[in-house]
Amino acid sequence: MPFCCRKCGIRRTVSSNSRQFNNPITKLRNAREGGGVAFITHKDTKTVHMKQYEIDGLEAVWADVVCGSVRTIISSVYIPPGDFKAMELFDTVTGNIISSHCHVIVGMDANARSLLWADKCIGISQYRASIKMGTSLENIIDKYNFDILNDGSCTYHSGRYSSAPDVTISGGLVNTNWSITDDDLNSPHDAILIDVGTKSQYLRKEVIDWSKFYWKAYQDVTGKALNELFDNWNNIDVDVMAKELNITLQECVDQLAVKKVVTEHSKPWIKKS
Repeated sequence: MPFCCRKCGIRRTVSSNSRQFNNPITKLRNAREGGGVAFITHKDTKTVHMKQYEIDGLEAVWADVVCGSVRTIISSVYIPPGDFKAMELFDTVTGNIISSHCHVIVGMDANARSLLWADKCIGISQYRASIKMGTSLENIIDKYNFDILNDGSCTYHSGRYSSAPDVTISGGLVNTNWSITDDDLNSPHDAILIDVGTKSQYLRKEVIDWSKFYWKAYQDVTGKALNELFDNWNNIDVDVMAKELNITLQECVDQLAVKKVVTEHSKPWIKKS
């Protein structure tokens, strides 16, 4: 996931020949060609490659970056589709970093989908690997009291298919702004720009916490409700049937749903309970 943090001078997709930037910080894939993660820092910033946080099984690089009076740990992370082990390793490394550093920004291609950062996830089966990966990432974000900077926009496009596997999270920072740029990266992923120090307006909203939904109870409740609905149907118009079916299912969901508060555009203020 290409991303840029303008205030800290970090950008993953910058020509390494530019005289304005230091040599890239990289971690290449082992045992196979292609891939890997990297970012590059502007020469105006002080940068230390935090190699002690790099571990086998997790495609990630970390750097301690100082820009002006702000010191931030910046990370570039890639997690393959369905790689729950890599997600667990990311959890472990993040915990180690948070114990020693106050400010963190992570730009990651997580191959994880969630309503918290992608509104197009509505209606997708909760049993799909990408949704389960999203739930795992949600738990990590909640655990470390991170903010999700995404505004709900899709960041990946291939033909008619669009999704948001790229997630940008931060900890200990205020007044951040996340946006997609129109840079041509010759990649299906959009370029992402993060401004630190720009005020954002947050409007809170309530959504269903699908990870805590009572699916067994839902099966029992809908079974009874749909049987009663079916018994009352007799030569009824198909449009009326569809409307009543939708209302009945929504009432069953509302009866059992656990709610949580996030902000508009899927930008939650997640706090520990």
